[in-house]
Amino acid sequence: MSSSRLLRHSPAQLLVLSVAIFFIALLPRLGALERYVTPDELRWVDRSIRFADALSRGAWASTIQSGHPGVMTMWLGSLGIGLRYGRQPASATEYDPQNPVQMRQLAQFLTAARVPVIFVIALNLVGLFLLLDRLIDRRAAFLAAGLIALDPFAVALGSILHVDMLMTTFSLNALAAFAIAMQRDRSTRWFILSGVLSGLAMLSKSPAVVLSVATFLVVVADGLRQRRSMRQVIRRLLIWGISAAAIFFLVYPAMWVAPVKTVLRMRTTAENFSETAHAVNFFNGSNARDPGPLFYPVVLAFRSTPVLWLGLIAGVILIVRAQSEEEKHRRSITWVCWVFAIVFVGVITLGAKKLDRYVLPALEALMIVSALGLAYAIEHIGARLRARQRLGFLTGTVAALLLVSTLQFALVWPLPLRAFNLTLGGYDGAKSMLPVGGGESAEVGQTLAHSPYAAQSIALSDIVGTAPFFSGQLTANTAAGLTAAEYMLFTSSDFQLTPEEAQHWIGAAMPVMTITVQGQPYAWLYPNQAWAVEQEHFNARHQPADAMITDFSSALAQSQEAKIISEMDEAAASELLTQIAQTYDRVWVIHYAATPRRVLDPIWQLLDTHAVTLDEWSSPLSEGTLYALPTGVSFATKPVTLNGDVNFGDQIHLHDAQLLV
Repeated sequence: MSSSRLLRHSPAQLLVLSVAIFFIALLPRLGALERYVTPDELRWVDRSIRFADALSRGAWASTIQSGHPGVMTMWLGSLGIGLRYGRQPASATEYDPQNPVQMRQLAQFLTAARVPVIFVIALNLVGLFLLLDRLIDRRAAFLAAGLIALDPFAVALGSILHVDMLMTTFSLNALAAFAIAMQRDRSTRWFILSGVLSGLAMLSKSPAVVLSVATFLVVVADGLRQRRSMRQVIRRLLIWGISAAAIFFLVYPAMWVAPVKTVLRMRTTAENFSETAHAVNFFNGSNARDPGPLFYPVVLAFRSTPVLWLGLIAGVILIVRAQSEEEKHRRSITWVCWVFAIVFVGVITLGAKKLDRYVLPALEALMIVSALGLAYAIEHIGARLRARQRLGFLTGTVAALLLVSTLQFALVWPLPLRAFNLTLGGYDGAKSMLPVGGGESAEVGQTLAHSPYAAQSIALSDIVGTAPFFSGQLTANTAAGLTAAEYMLFTSSDFQLTPEEAQHWIGAAMPVMTITVQGQPYAWLYPNQAWAVEQEHFNARHQPADAMITDFSSALAQSQEAKIISEMDEAAASELLTQIAQTYDRVWVIHYAATPRRVLDPIWQLLDTHAVTLDEWSSPLSEGTLYALPTGVSFATKPVTLNGDVNFGDQIHLHDAQLLV
């Protein structure tokens, strides 16, 4: 009996290898705990708390927290938070990623919410190994599950509180169960299992609906090839579809009371993402909301490993030259994974919103194809060796392949999102082609906390990732946030995605501090010169008895108890200035770029007519004027009768008219 046969019939070895896969998947992901926070994670913490709160009140319809729908993420996140901290009341305040205090509060629950997600991902990979073990040689099954467990992108996205890796692992298990069903005469239970796992994948994220397309195509193609009856084909599809729908209904409480609303919410979200990109993307050196159809092929190249591409080449040979029953089994699951990957990439390419993590399910499906190709190549090479040498060669080669995959994320540990294909230049090669950045804000926050600028107010883009690691004053580097910031920080990601905006605020300023991450410059701290111009003019001219009118609640406006206006016509402006003139001799009028300039136009027009300009300034952040109010000045409008008639050519004749001045 061959070594592969002996392996397959050894329960003890199956247990040992299952435990090995579990810890290979678990440990790298647990190692990322409390090291960084990615942009969407705290939103999922907030959703998990609100989800649990809705469950505790029996408000099933309120369990709709997202159109993704992210149900599995919220179940697991709320479970972790509940076990660690008990029930948490949902905040009355809406989630605000620019509120550093709220982000620090939510970050307290992140580790507890992450842990169940990581454990389920590890268990899913064990399940994948066990399912593949029923299809193919155990060593090949172990290699496939191991390569996915150690794939750098899968490690990165499997370490955080999000939806993509959960969708991916449920989808891969669904594909494996489906492949078993397609090879068995008594296949009902496997179609049921595949449907249930597909339903869980769709509960994680709606693009998993691609599984239904792949299932339909493969079942119909198999029916035509095997000349199955239409009844048998329809029966298989119904078993799969009913199983997926049933688990979707049972696990999502909102479906119990508002199924139509729930499904429509998912549909609307999918349509929005397909029609509109909600943020600027970066691709091949340029910025665009939709980077086009080449984006995902390039992402696959950079987010993969050399091992994947080596295996895909071997996989093509497997498809062409499969002869033994074992090789034909491998070829069948290879076809299923290829169909899924191609359809999935095609569907997400149609959407306007494109992010690199969206491609993860297709990438890991191709990893299975790669593993099967590698196993085929290894065994054919090993077949030329003696039996004793063969076992060592096979085992050593599998271990070496897993080690190579580990190396790609080990080099950037503990920030696996910085891992890119080493043969394409790694991080340095990727940053000229794709958006980079993931988790670096933790190091930025820690560096700022120990810098001379820790007590200063700082504006930056990633408050979500920085605030949990920096207790100082943070604001967003927007027109509104910069009104309260002495310094502003821009990262490599900012210069990729919004270079013009970054340069607009930086102007001629020089960085006072450069923050490096893993030996590479990543963030630069600049003085907020626009804020300094405002402070310089105000401090040089300000007198205690001055009044102030502005159109934005800036830090300066709040400190001076300024009159903040949002809308004002000429009559209201006249009344306000008349009141101010009765008490004050001077008035500051400041417009901020965060609001439309027209708001203050009536004020400026009256003051330019009746007051004396003492000082003025203009910067990208604000423009202001200091006026002296003449004694006895009145801004009230009153009618003045014209003496006589007025003619405007042959077109207009005014008789005893009144003029408002």
